[in-house]
Amino acid sequence: MISRIKNLISDLFFVKKWNIATIEISKKKFLSLKNLDEIENKYRKIDIKNNRFEFFADPFVISSKYLLAEGMNKKLIGKLVLIDFKKNKLVKIFNQFKKHISFPSIYFEKKNIFMIPEISHWSSQKIFIYNLKNNTITKKHNLSGLNNFKLKDPILFKKKNVYYLFFKTANSNKLNLYCSRKNILGPYKKVKNNFSRNNLAPRMGGRILEFGNNCYRIAQTSSDLYGDGISIFKIQKLTPYIYKEKLIRALKFKKLYGPHTINYLNNQLFFDYYYLKFDLFAIFQKTKTKYFM
Repeated sequence: MISRIKNLISDLFFVKKWNIATIEISKKKFLSLKNLDEIENKYRKIDIKNNRFEFFADPFVISSKYLLAEGMNKKLIGKLVLIDFKKNKLVKIFNQFKKHISFPSIYFEKKNIFMIPEISHWSSQKIFIYNLKNNTITKKHNLSGLNNFKLKDPILFKKKNVYYLFFKTANSNKLNLYCSRKNILGPYKKVKNNFSRNNLAPRMGGRILEFGNNCYRIAQTSSDLYGDGISIFKIQKLTPYIYKEKLIRALKFKKLYGPHTINYLNNQLFFDYYYLKFDLFAIFQKTKTKYFM
């Protein structure tokens, strides 16, 4: 009851202020953490000063210098932005996306960079080719077999020449898993024997984390507070016919809220978090943004 009252007060009078941050920590050490105290005490905030945006979230690093993220503008519409995380500088706004875009999920294959962002409220899923030389989006394609879905936080992963797409949909509380043999554009078909802990953490919270001979699914922990923590699942079996996973642990900050999305570049961890700020008109802002979450 006390928790519900706190959440009600938070919904009425506080807004979330998101930030992006980074810290140097090996994958091995991160996967062994029992809590996030060290990260919470030693992280570096990527502090972007730009009055066109309310906040930045959903970091996906694409090089040793740049990351893609969602920038929430003053109209409360998510924009795709490019950030120089070494200089704490906003480099580019991709204005070809007129409507809300978030979670700019990245997939690397050889010299190509593919982006599979969340565009669920205005389109079926597209995949885009990103040109790192001039930081432009050069092509877009449909993903065959997924036309009936509006994907939430999609993550693409390849194993043994098969492409796997992890995602959630707006009307479902389960993890969806589809695969395509050999062709990144599809057709994608359902992995029928999906033994994920669907009701625990169906929404993806970053790219599949690979370490040693193992792979780990990063998920947003389901809780009353959106974006407050992640769950780590060890992938035990992944084929076009069966998927199994095991929960390793759930992690969240103590002083801050989150993390919500994490991604790695070598031994550099990137993540987002938020804090609550009092706002007398908070409920009106949340009514606007609820559609996008």
